[in-house]
Amino acid sequence: MAKEPKTDSVVHHEDRHAKIKTESAAAAERQAEDQEIARSGVAVRVDETREDLLNRIRKMREEAANPPPMDQGGYMSDGQKQQLSAEQEAGRAAVAKAEQEAEANRKSAERIEGEKNRA
Repeated sequence: MAKEPKTDSVVHHEDRHAKIKTESAAAAERQAEDQEIARSGVAVRVDETREDLLNRIRKMREEAANPPPMDQGGYMSDGQKQQLSAEQEAGRAAVAKAEQEAEANRKSAERIEGEKNRA
């Protein structure tokens, strides 16, 4: 049996189906980009093209990924410096106290273990 050629109607519908499928994929991609733009919270300028907007968003993301180093010093008044020193000293004292307690607990545990082993 020889395969019959497709009718014009079938060819037309196959072509139409392929065209709709590609247009649908393009529309879905555009919709995803639109949603990304909406999520980014970037204001769209009137004279800006879609590609300009996407480039601006990409640039903002790159800048966010690599923030400039911040000056750690900053300005501190004398009162702020005194408060910082007091807080740091209190923290050092708390750490020292916790270390002493941990050492005392370790020695106590060793003593108890030694007594168990002798008994």
